[in-house]
Amino acid sequence: MSNERFELRPGALVVGPDGGLGWIDTLLAIPGSGQISGFVLREGLLFDRAITVPIEAVERTEDSRVHVWLSAAQLNDLANIQARRFAGSMAPVEHRIEARRRVVRGDGEAGSFVLVIVDPTSDQVTHLVIRRGDLLDREAIVPMAWVRELTDDPIVLDVSRQQLESLPEYRADEEITDVVSSLLWYRSNMHPDDLRYVKVRTRDGIVHLSGKTRAEQSRMAIEEHVRGVSGVLGVRNEIRTFEALAVASQALRQRGGSTNDHRPGGAVLVPLHLDGRRSAHAAHAGAEATASELDADVATPLRTVA
Repeated sequence: MSNERFELRPGALVVGPDGGLGWIDTLLAIPGSGQISGFVLREGLLFDRAITVPIEAVERTEDSRVHVWLSAAQLNDLANIQARRFAGSMAPVEHRIEARRRVVRGDGEAGSFVLVIVDPTSDQVTHLVIRRGDLLDREAIVPMAWVRELTDDPIVLDVSRQQLESLPEYRADEEITDVVSSLLWYRSNMHPDDLRYVKVRTRDGIVHLSGKTRAEQSRMAIEEHVRGVSGVLGVRNEIRTFEALAVASQALRQRGGSTNDHRPGGAVLVPLHLDGRRSAHAAHAGAEATASELDADVATPLRTVA
């Protein structure tokens, strides 16, 4: 699954083909453009100096890590080139943005800088994430259109207090996944059989639901619970239901004319009960054959009862 955005945060671990390379010290922005040109990599285990890494080297960001395609040897070569360039009095045009830079609005403090959200296709910053500094220490997503100039110190927002209060809360992808899973299993009224084969992943604030559940009602109930979680920016519900598989199985059985109609691979089609159980081990082959006809897969074997 590819990134629809990059999240670049000072202090984030940078990972390359060699493993961990170091940590982001500061971000680099081009004044007046709203673009991030790269970041300064703090000294790591594989080298002993700070290195400027261009944004083009970033492959993806996930789980609070920044993945780059550059190896440690390539980074050291890049550092040598940069040292020669700076020695020739070619001063960089980028401005540095450090962690916890003050963020203000016209009528007072707004918080402190946490990270930028970047469009990978244009390197344009689309949003800032700021820590509000209130009693709950919340983080909010601020549209770049509200930022007067990214490289200002402090960063100034053209926004009222009321607008700031209405901003959506920011949560990291891994935190959203943990909160959603905990909610569904321990703090909702969902039956365990409705969740047993459901998978939850989060990318760029969007929760991706996949796997199987018992019926359409439970599929929609899961989505409703997820949409209510703070920090979730959207839901992609790709959960399939055993109910739909049962209908498809019945239709295929009628079309084939026999429940013992053999399909490729020796699978036998037999009806599915709506609770996801079967009365014999042969049911597994039937479910898999049905899923094959639907261009689907059964992620986890169905439970078999005697």
